[in-house]
Amino acid sequence: MMSRLSAGETFLVHGGSSGIGTFAIQIAKHQGAKVFVTAGSEEKLAVCKDLGADVCINYKTEDFVARVKEETGGKGVDVILDSVGATYFQKNVDSLNIDGRLFLLGFMGGAVTQVNLASLFAKRHGARYYQCSSFILGSSPIGLELVESSDPSPFAHQTELQVKFFGLTLSTPMYKMLPYALKPHFSLKEHWFWRKLSEGLLLLACELELWKTKKKLSVRWRRMFGPAIVAGKVKPVVYKYLPLSEAAEGHLLMESSRHIGKILLVA
Repeated sequence: MMSRLSAGETFLVHGGSSGIGTFAIQIAKHQGAKVFVTAGSEEKLAVCKDLGADVCINYKTEDFVARVKEETGGKGVDVILDSVGATYFQKNVDSLNIDGRLFLLGFMGGAVTQVNLASLFAKRHGARYYQCSSFILGSSPIGLELVESSDPSPFAHQTELQVKFFGLTLSTPMYKMLPYALKPHFSLKEHWFWRKLSEGLLLLACELELWKTKKKLSVRWRRMFGPAIVAGKVKPVVYKYLPLSEAAEGHLLMESSRHIGKILLVA
């Protein structure tokens, strides 16, 4: 929903054989997009192909940036969904089309990286500046959007670059939640207990607001994709069901990266 992926656009998902990846492929195809995937084996790529992926890339034997450029005539893809993070960040930027959107769902490859800002500007053919905005709380997905400006200025031959970060933001401004925090008549700095209690209540208020935001997104998601799931056009791919007592085995299985689709713990 946040990516605004539409029919005719191109979509790249890393880890196409993962639980999220297998679902994302189907959703993107349902939206009418051309789907690119990366995975680490031919077996996994075959599953992605069966789910509807148009371009399947083995990241162990191919440079996905070069392949994306080749398949898109040098333009790059419109939307990227990534859970690798730092080690893929620059490559993802290089793989994006103008007005492309990059969404990060995890940081398996690290959370800290360096990025060549010149490569961002190059996509704008003479960009003037970049801009960061938004407020992110908790383990929310983060997105990067490259936006072309239509500002009629003397520098109209140059293209403006904006870098925006998206997350699950609070539906209520922070200042409106401050009344939830305990405000005793004496200095919080001098009373550790009251200070911690106040911080805890404010954090709880933030979590409640975040839950409300997620609920709204869930309602929108069901409205958009629920009919396709009910009709069987979009199906979850489950690799293995495990009882809760074997949760450790599930973690080991995920770490081995042998699975295709979801690993579910059943109570």
